[in-house]
Amino acid sequence: MVAAVHEKKWFGGGIRDTKSHTILYNGKETGNKEFGVAFIVNNKLKHNIVDFKAINERLFGIRLKTKFFKLSVINAHSSIEEHQIESKEEIESKEECYE
Repeated sequence: MVAAVHEKKWFGGGIRDTKSHTILYNGKETGNKEFGVAFIVNNKLKHNIVDFKAINERLFGIRLKTKFFKLSVINAHSSIEEHQIESKEEIESKEECYE
């Protein structure tokens, strides 16, 4: 199982291991605790993680090895409020950085 999580509200980025899961996360370095994205990966799949890349506190990608191909999953947190449309366009332009 792999789950994408938004609003994790932890500072910085990194990896946290629990008994059953590994959490790969990224958030703001300072300031208020808003946004933040993460992937929660079952420890049975941990060895399939090929790469992960944090672009910013709203955009995070992970690459997994599967039986026949490598799978890229992008976790993008975007606000739905009208006054934040510029940030949506910023996220879309940065998604190209992950490819």
